[in-house]
Amino acid sequence: MTFGTKTLRLNFGDNIITPAVVYILIPFRIIEKYLCHSRLQEFEPAGERSHCRILDACSASVLQSLQGLDYITPEGTDAINNLIKIGKALVENCGGDDWGSTIISRAKEVKQYFKT
Repeated sequence: MTFGTKTLRLNFGDNIITPAVVYILIPFRIIEKYLCHSRLQEFEPAGERSHCRILDACSASVLQSLQGLDYITPEGTDAINNLIKIGKALVENCGGDDWGSTIISRAKEVKQYFKT
């Protein structure tokens, strides 16, 4: 490859060789989307190079802060499942099928949103 390669090591021991250009393209896609958004909102953003420097400075701290999300997602899903169970129990014991079905469907929508 002209730009070199990087090796990704997976948890179960396999290695995947990927072109280094993939790692270069990701920040530029972010910048491209931001610049498109700024044109739609009709404001003048900083230059592309400034955005590259900002992403370089922030990437390490952002990756460190995102590591905890792996633990938050399953706990959030469990909490939503508990809310659904509570909603079903309230419908069974207190009646109010319309109210209960609305709460349960909204909880399921939140769960789907978290998954995406």
